[in-house]
Amino acid sequence: MESTVLLLPFILSSLVTTTFSLSCTECTVEGSKPCQGPAVTCLPGFDSCVATLEIDSTGGKEVTWYKQYCGKTSMCSYTGTQTTYEGGRKVGANCCFTNSCVPPTPKLPTIKPEKNGLSCKVCSHETETACKTVECTGEENKCVSITSTIKAGKTSSTTSVSGCGTPGWCDKDREFQYGAQTTEITFTCSSGKDPLAPALLLLAALLLMKAIS
Repeated sequence: MESTVLLLPFILSSLVTTTFSLSCTECTVEGSKPCQGPAVTCLPGFDSCVATLEIDSTGGKEVTWYKQYCGKTSMCSYTGTQTTYEGGRKVGANCCFTNSCVPPTPKLPTIKPEKNGLSCKVCSHETETACKTVECTGEENKCVSITSTIKAGKTSSTTSVSGCGTPGWCDKDREFQYGAQTTEITFTCSSGKDPLAPALLLLAALLLMKAIS
């Protein structure tokens, strides 16, 4: 009996820990300043309040979005740029970890226009048949394919987009909660295609033939 009484505080502490849920502000606004919205209770496994700042230049029009939602620590403190079939985008994210906290405003990376010697196949998110090859620039030294799966109850939908991207996309997959939906984002990265490689191989073969002739 005495041992049970002694263990009671630890049992109660464990129950409190397991039932605690983080609450985060959920909102989306066009622009670069923090937004206001309702506080929502995060689902189990979502341990961070995330803010993302994104500049999307697809379709020839540049739009800035600021969002806050429940997320995971894997989304914290990352930045990235990507050039896609329709245009490009820059993204930055930051986190905080207390109820209804406001994360520090994310910083966006700078896109550098200089070609870096790599090229990637970039495809429309609507169809893999609408593709073209582009030369990558700046620090976009990876070919990145981004797949987003949105789940709401028993239904789900998946879209994907590919193009040149910075290595920050490749670190780990990400998942976040917004409203009644959860979104899982997976990244597939490769080192790209060096357009000079075939020419270098041909030159090497010619030099070898000349050396042995």
